[in-house]
Amino acid sequence: MNPDYPRKTRCVQRSPLHLVIPLVLCAGTLVLLVSCAIPAHLERTVADIKARMLPDSGTPVQSGVSASALLNRLFLPLVRYDSPVYLPYVKKDVPTPTPTSTPTSTPTHTPTRTPTPTFTPRPVGYPPPYSTSYYLSTTNYDTLYRLGQSVGASILPAQDVIIFLDFGQPWYENGSWGSIIFGSLEFRSISQLTTAVQAFCRGYYINSPTDAHLTLAIGTSNYGRSYEFVSHEHGVAWAQMVNWLNTWIGSPPSWASKIKIAGAIDAEPGWNTAGRTRAWAEGFDSAISSGVYYNFGSCDSCPFAACPTCRILNGWTYEDIWYISWGVRTAFTVPEIYLVSGVNADQWHRVSLYAWNAHGQAIRYSGAMTQYVSCQQKGCTTNTPSQGWLQLFDYLNSDPRTAYTPRWSTDIRW
Repeated sequence: MNPDYPRKTRCVQRSPLHLVIPLVLCAGTLVLLVSCAIPAHLERTVADIKARMLPDSGTPVQSGVSASALLNRLFLPLVRYDSPVYLPYVKKDVPTPTPTSTPTSTPTHTPTRTPTPTFTPRPVGYPPPYSTSYYLSTTNYDTLYRLGQSVGASILPAQDVIIFLDFGQPWYENGSWGSIIFGSLEFRSISQLTTAVQAFCRGYYINSPTDAHLTLAIGTSNYGRSYEFVSHEHGVAWAQMVNWLNTWIGSPPSWASKIKIAGAIDAEPGWNTAGRTRAWAEGFDSAISSGVYYNFGSCDSCPFAACPTCRILNGWTYEDIWYISWGVRTAFTVPEIYLVSGVNADQWHRVSLYAWNAHGQAIRYSGAMTQYVSCQQKGCTTNTPSQGWLQLFDYLNSDPRTAYTPRWSTDIRW
């Protein structure tokens, strides 16, 4: 006789007449045992599962859960690190999966950051990104400073550009050399021009990428209401201004890794004699100690395919064009390539071919200048920057003697 089950023993000893009642009682006992034993077992099972599944939670497993509530919970997924696990739970020796869900957090208003574009080296024969050059009608410090800021912000990291600041025709007044600026046609001395360039450089420096490089060409021309001001003396004064600015750029803290100052002249045969223009170039060359100058002029009436016998204006010759553009020690050239017909590119290619034949070396043009935005402002038709550069590139590379890839492209505007 098992003392744990006394009711079962007593049921066996009863008479057959009382079998119905004991059967009912036994059935009730079975129900009672199930209702008591199973929930207790399941509570222990669930507590064990929780203890295994959440060993580091630090939360105590609660007991005393009702049978109905516990049975309801058994059919809900248990969650371990956000991964559903259904009973029966089988522990496997596998790595814990990395959670894929992210806890809900309060939205923030952090703006989306757009990746900074960078300058990518281009394939041979592909136009470089163009810069914008300017005809200037003011030397106001704040205006030039803001212009420098705007230009600096437009430059890509690692980009290399040339920009011309054209201050107009040479002039001499009140014992000072300088220029007549556009628009107002007022005189500005070398000192005033220097201060304006400093303002531009300061604005450019603070807004431009650290690894970008600017060649800033300070421009005048060979045009003049008084032709005598296009002279050796003016060339010397212009070179001395460039020297001073480069010394200032290089003084601590040096900006020389980002900015280089050069001289520039818009030399056009139709504006003055070859002799006076040569004198300006020689004066600049004689005084320059830190820098070069760029001719950003034209080749008026120079021969081209449809007019191989054309005569250059004012008695100029190919030799004169070559001399001020390449022959002078510190001379380089960014020629005007304006006409959509390609005539200007053809003309400058022929000048380079002349240099090869007469001096044994073709001209290595530093870039191409266009006036697309200027024409939009004034109303005319001209090349886009890429069209102008490609025309020059194509003509130069049509002949192995003159083959070369110009470094820069710039578009001048008012």
